[in-house]
Amino acid sequence: MKRTFLLPVLLGIAILTHAQSGTNSPYSQYGLGILSDQSSGFNRGMNGVGLGFHEHNQVNYLNPASYSAIDSLSFIFDAGISGQITNFNERGSKVNAQNANFEYAVAAFRAAKHVGVSFGIIPFTNVGYNYSYTSSVGENMPDIYATNSFTGEGGFHQIYVGAGWEPFKGFAFGANVSYLWGDYTRTLTNAYNDVSINTLSRVYSGEARSYKLDFGVQYTHKILKNNWLTLGVTYSPGHSLGGDAVMDMYSSNSQTGVSDTTTFTIAKALEIPTMIGAGLMWNYNNQLKVGLDYTLQQWGSIDYPLFRENVSVSRDSSNSRYLVSIPNNRFQKRSSTALCIEVLLIFNFSTTDIPEQYY
Repeated sequence: MKRTFLLPVLLGIAILTHAQSGTNSPYSQYGLGILSDQSSGFNRGMNGVGLGFHEHNQVNYLNPASYSAIDSLSFIFDAGISGQITNFNERGSKVNAQNANFEYAVAAFRAAKHVGVSFGIIPFTNVGYNYSYTSSVGENMPDIYATNSFTGEGGFHQIYVGAGWEPFKGFAFGANVSYLWGDYTRTLTNAYNDVSINTLSRVYSGEARSYKLDFGVQYTHKILKNNWLTLGVTYSPGHSLGGDAVMDMYSSNSQTGVSDTTTFTIAKALEIPTMIGAGLMWNYNNQLKVGLDYTLQQWGSIDYPLFRENVSVSRDSSNSRYLVSIPNNRFQKRSSTALCIEVLLIFNFSTTDIPEQYY
């Protein structure tokens, strides 16, 4: 009954979080957005480590092989939300941002001897930013200024179902099968204090619905009395998400009332890369645990649509044309600082079925 009840709750959370963004960072304007910290409160308490961990009372979806260690008498439900207070400071311009974000909701139970099952929803990427800057067009026109505004929202999420099996003592393997979906909208607006110059806007958008596979193995070996060492390895194949990348270019003039729209589309432009990871966990008598993880995500090996960032701006009053350069990354070569305070609230519930002989 409890298992049947929690499944629609998780699906409802997935619908509610479809349009949420958990970041205010301008760095989320690239690719699919900023990668989410795909870890539970248990993993974050270990600074994100988890590939070699297998707990009987925790859902460690970083490595699906760990599900095989779930307690046979328990049903675990784990959820988390976070709040962030971020202070951006760049060349004297300060921005304070606050946002709350749904982090994850997962559950796990033992389906058979040495077989554990888990399901839930976790974020994959987040897109969210809003900033602008104003600069002079050129020395020949010192009284004309251009304001470039950048906004973005969206993100990708995944619902997964996974299982882990320990066929013999010390060795376990598992897999997660996920439905990955999401979208993003990024807008760049180039406006001027002279109404005779056209206002240009570019809207970049993309949407994808696809799958994601994650495989994991764990091997535990006793090295000394009360000392165990676990090696965990994960692998996720990269593939095309099948989504299209679209750029809508708008040109309008408030003085003449003339506007124009041009649309460019690149089919099947969105991808995710191959991801691999390996981790070690040393366990001393279940009282002290130390972990070390290494992960590699090959984002540099995949291509994303790139549009030229230089735009020509016409001024109708003189028929002259000016070239306005919009840098691709204004934050890469400039001094900036960011202070972020994050609070994560974890809700962990475990129900235990007590055998009759315990009454």
